[in-house]
Formats: sequence, structure tokens, C-alpha cells
Amino acid sequence: MKFLALTGGFFGFWFQIYAFFFALLGALLYFLLTNSTASRLFPKRKDLKAVIALGPFLSFGILFQILLQNIFHVL
Repeated sequence: MKFLALTGGFFGFWFQIYAFFFALLGALLYFLLTNSTASRLFPKRKDLKAVIALGPFLSFGILFQILLQNIFHVL
């Protein structure tokens, strides 16, 4: 929450919303790739109730949003 509040105060409210969306999308893709039975990319984890840290995904979501805004002038 502190990380989201910092980015929202520094970049703006809508930047924070889009970055959070991209972070959740990345976490979902990671979860599906690591827990899929058909996936051979990553070893299958046995505990499906394991906690996924959201901090790294938030960092990548913020980076992706910065790239979208500055390079492609999108969102």
C-alpha cells in the first residue's frame, strides 16, 4: 500500500491505476505459468495456496506504464 501511495502521489492517480492493472496481470500470468499442469517452463509447485509477493510485480507494472507513456504516448 505504501508503494502504491508513493507512485500515486508522484505520477498521478490514473498512472497508479494502470500500473496496478499491469502488475496484477503479470502476477496472474506468473501464477498460471507456474501452476499449470501443461507448463514445462517452470517446475510445478505443490502448494497452490502459497503467497505471491506483489512488490516485484508492482515494480514491473510501473516500469511498463512509464515505457507506455514516454515511448509510445499511450494511456
